[in-house]
Amino acid sequence: MSLSPRQLACIASMGLLATAQAQTPAPTASGPTASAHPVATPPAPRPNTSGMLVVDPTADVPAGSSAQARQRTLRLYVGQVRVIDTVPVARIAIGNGKMIGVTALKNQIVLIAQKPGVSDLYVWDRAGAQTNLHLIVSPGDVSHIQADVNAVLRGFPGVRADLRGGEIVLSGALTPTRFTALKAAIKPYPDVINLVRGDAVHMRRMVELDVQVVNFSKSALKNLGINWQQSILGPSAGLVGDFHSNGLYRLGDVTGGGATPGNALNGPGGALSGLPLSVSPFSSYLGLVTSLTSAINLAVTNGQAYILANPRLVTRSGQAASFLAGGEVPIPVAGALGTTSIDYKSYGVKLHIAPQVDAQGHILATIQTSL
Repeated sequence: MSLSPRQLACIASMGLLATAQAQTPAPTASGPTASAHPVATPPAPRPNTSGMLVVDPTADVPAGSSAQARQRTLRLYVGQVRVIDTVPVARIAIGNGKMIGVTALKNQIVLIAQKPGVSDLYVWDRAGAQTNLHLIVSPGDVSHIQADVNAVLRGFPGVRADLRGGEIVLSGALTPTRFTALKAAIKPYPDVINLVRGDAVHMRRMVELDVQVVNFSKSALKNLGINWQQSILGPSAGLVGDFHSNGLYRLGDVTGGGATPGNALNGPGGALSGLPLSVSPFSSYLGLVTSLTSAINLAVTNGQAYILANPRLVTRSGQAASFLAGGEVPIPVAGALGTTSIDYKSYGVKLHIAPQVDAQGHILATIQTSL
């Protein structure tokens, strides 16, 4: 069949149009035209031989985004696994990959502590925000050890235990005696670092002893004993209150006579001796006011004994004090080549005391006497 030139031109134009339509990509059902390039999936974490662990080093950070660094400290011990929830991660960097193993999941980071040490971990999300983690790996779990050490330190005021770099460090100051006791107490914990000073000045309590040195006759020694004296008053009733007072003092026993039958309220140990500085409103009292004292019968009043000395010895706890009730007599001593020297010898009653005071105020005194 023969075709005219016009028919041939029409067929050629239709073929070109069909070819152009075949080369044009069809639009997707989602509306916007999709990119012809495939989306790259971030690769799995891979450790670098230099010790640096990098996840997706080719990830792009949007231009103009501000990387705000946020840093916090994370403590682990060898063998511990820690899972951190996070947003999708774009890049991770760690200073010491041999100390901690790092694995990035979809929305989590897995940390596995392998060796003791200190390192830093940097995490960037896909928005460009940066988070810094300061990682401290200790040889073992010291939480239970720290609890035991804190229990031991309750008996050592002034000493504290801190966790530094995965180690328990003791600091403070003690007296040499208490420092020795502390070293013995923490001996079961060899990993504890003891930085406590053992040269602290400790203010020890003062002890005052009222001593009487008495000379007895032989007959009076047989009657030596304790004479109990007591005085019991009848029922007492009273009403106490202050119209006006102050915060400095209260008028009490102005005579200094103590709690006697005539002064049983105001004297030391009387009903009014322990009142606060202000009693308001008025308070009433009904009861018995009694006074019981004891005295040693030393036969002084009847002339069978007399007091040689009545000293008051004051010393510190742990220190000794001595007193001589008597004197010294010079004794000539012959020397070489006819020389004579004087040697003084003590006579009388010599008293030596050494008190000890514990934390509860109990006194234990060692008393030695010699003639």
